[in-house]
Amino acid sequence: MAYYNSDAPARAARLFKIVTLVASRRPGERVGREQLADACACTSKTIQRDIQCLQDAHIPLDYDPAARTYLLSERGWNYPLVQMTATDAMALALARGFLTDSPSALPFRNEIADALQKATSGLTPALRALLESVSMGLTDRGSAARDYSHAPLGLLLEAVSLHETVEMTYDSRSSHTRERRRVDPYRLDRRDGRYYDLQAWCHKRREVRTFALDRISDVEKTGERFDPRPWDESDEGVIGGLRGGEPVRVEVRFHPQVAAYARERRWGFRAEFDEGEDGTLVMRGEVRGVEGIVRELLGWQRYAEVLGGPELRARMAEEVKAMAALYL
Repeated sequence: MAYYNSDAPARAARLFKIVTLVASRRPGERVGREQLADACACTSKTIQRDIQCLQDAHIPLDYDPAARTYLLSERGWNYPLVQMTATDAMALALARGFLTDSPSALPFRNEIADALQKATSGLTPALRALLESVSMGLTDRGSAARDYSHAPLGLLLEAVSLHETVEMTYDSRSSHTRERRRVDPYRLDRRDGRYYDLQAWCHKRREVRTFALDRISDVEKTGERFDPRPWDESDEGVIGGLRGGEPVRVEVRFHPQVAAYARERRWGFRAEFDEGEDGTLVMRGEVRGVEGIVRELLGWQRYAEVLGGPELRARMAEEVKAMAALYL
């Protein structure tokens, strides 16, 4: 019996999490429907449907009534070959073009390429030709801004999935320190399409902090489970990944030459616009802290004038003055 859900990405992530939790079960540990429902923040009935979906796909999830736990064979099974459509091939071409054919090193790049190769091994000659031609027509010249090829992505994803505390070495550029940190990993973010960050509760700072993925090394699992603490995980008002700071009012006037681009840009906060008769555009909103929006507005060069709030205008004036001094 096929199982469908309108929220396909969430369902796919939940199915992956179920398999991961069962596969990583420790000896004597019970992983039943109740435990899976708690870990996936859903109902036992949803877990039952998910288990049926996985079993229908020939994933060998078995239930041991004596131990009252689900089991997963470690060897001797493979994902079944599925029939793909032209739309499926186009989707895989997008994944390959943007994830593996990128000029910069991404985490799991080789593993992603191998997985895509296995997933497409049964394509018909026509679909294979479509996949190859579409992939060749895609480029990602901007790509990731840093080298993430050695980032401990696998360990961190597993810790996020299992709610497991980890210890890691973190090289902080802002404080010029390199130290061991004990953290509860909450989420991995792709920021601005070019940067990868870890959102985690820092046991030292006693708050959720943002850690650059490429500066994390020597990750070790502690075996300790954690319950996520309430935190503001919304990205509303967060510019450039900088989450700190008090709410700051933004009022910016854009030159007619860039007004259309400013209106179309996704700003990361609720932006309101007023058009002037001279073709200018005034944008108003609120962000978290000034540093992120300062970096963004500097990229608009002379075509963006900060009218307010006072904190943002003063910070922009300070930065522009310091830059001008370099050329006097």
